[in-house]
Amino acid sequence: MSWNHDITSAPRDQRLWMASECGKVIPTTWDKKREQWAGFATNGKPPIAWQPYVVPEHPGNAVIVHRHTEINLPIVDDCGSGA
Repeated sequence: MSWNHDITSAPRDQRLWMASECGKVIPTTWDKKREQWAGFATNGKPPIAWQPYVVPEHPGNAVIVHRHTEINLPIVDDCGSGA
């Protein structure tokens, strides 16, 4: 996922990741009442970039590992000589 620096194009009906000028990445939503991004009102500086808020899937959901499954991998004699 890449950052979008056009803050005006950020969807205001979704949760987003926003990057601050001070180097933080903050999950945020648009605050309709205050008309600003939540978490960015305290310092008066708007976010500098945004991207969709993606919730990662737990690694155990993608691969089912059985405790009694035997895996035979080849033995590598030389790992990293570069030659």
